[in-house]
Amino acid sequence: GNYKAFQFHGFKKELNRIVQEAGMQGLSKTDPARKPLSREESRQQRLQRNKDEENKNKFFKPIQKEIISEHGEHAATLILGNRVISMILAGEADQLKPYQLKLIKEQGRKLGLDLSPFFQS
Repeated sequence: GNYKAFQFHGFKKELNRIVQEAGMQGLSKTDPARKPLSREESRQQRLQRNKDEENKNKFFKPIQKEIISEHGEHAATLILGNRVISMILAGEADQLKPYQLKLIKEQGRKLGLDLSPFFQS
């Protein structure tokens, strides 16, 4: 009875507040909050994805396989899982733990891979 009406009134009040706040921020009620990418932006994004995929397969998958053979699947996921590879490709290698960096670089050297484009030092 009254409880549901009270809940709905609270919801309606909050919704009105949010709509008003969005209006003050210049957001449209009908246009999407995120504008679609232009053709050029879309092309650039696709090229970057392809380049990242190529680098992942050329450099980091072989290292990952080497870590699996030496330390096991669980250690490989911890040291160089897909999320870690994505961080490296995004230029966020400085976020890695020292042991990760050390093992990745050691395995890269062992395999004769030049990882310098992905790491500052």
